[in-house]
Amino acid sequence: MILTGFGERRADFLGVGLMMGSAVLFAGTLVLSQYVLYEVPAQTMALYALTTMAVIVSMVWLAVGTGISAETAGAAVAPIIILGITTALGRLAMYAGVKFLGGMQTAIMAVLEIAVALVLSALVLGERLTPAQWGGVALLFASLLLIRQRDLVARAYNPGAMILANMATEQFQRIAFHKAFGTVETNPDLAILQDISPEELHAIQQMMGAESGAIDPFPIGKSAALQVTTTEVEGVIR
Repeated sequence: MILTGFGERRADFLGVGLMMGSAVLFAGTLVLSQYVLYEVPAQTMALYALTTMAVIVSMVWLAVGTGISAETAGAAVAPIIILGITTALGRLAMYAGVKFLGGMQTAIMAVLEIAVALVLSALVLGERLTPAQWGGVALLFASLLLIRQRDLVARAYNPGAMILANMATEQFQRIAFHKAFGTVETNPDLAILQDISPEELHAIQQMMGAESGAIDPFPIGKSAALQVTTTEVEGVIR
């Protein structure tokens, strides 16, 4: 309402809807990327994200875009390069923030993007907000005061807590991963793992009761229940 009801010109509701969808997707990116960045470097995550963005934008332009003249294309090269560099650095900084600070802390600091955008739009484009819109900005920044101190405490990511229903499979996949891609720096027991044959690795999988295939990181329903067999109960009693 603050955006569409108090401006000098009527806002384009399609653009408003697209921005709201962008906000939802951005929030999902901050939350979900925290799990991906547990073992993936921020540089790799930024590369994958930017490559995907470039492919999608190119596909949309090829589908619905219109041709441009050579003069326009030549004049747009420098701004496109500058925008590409700033976007890449911004995404890299965001993913690095998620990796080292966490999703909550990064989401809080992401509000600074709005402040920077408002300042630049006023200095470069000469745009101004109405008093009612400034009130909305004040409410947005005032909402930061609702954050509790314990919300800012970094929490260690524990993958076992997410996939407790399938812990054996998660542990076995770690063994298989370190055998295939591990180094001495990341795993001191690499020499032992290298001596394990595929048959022995399969026997270990059967002994652990690990399943084959991908792990569901968000088990729901029956798969989320902790299943304890009779043998495991007897082992605990002993």
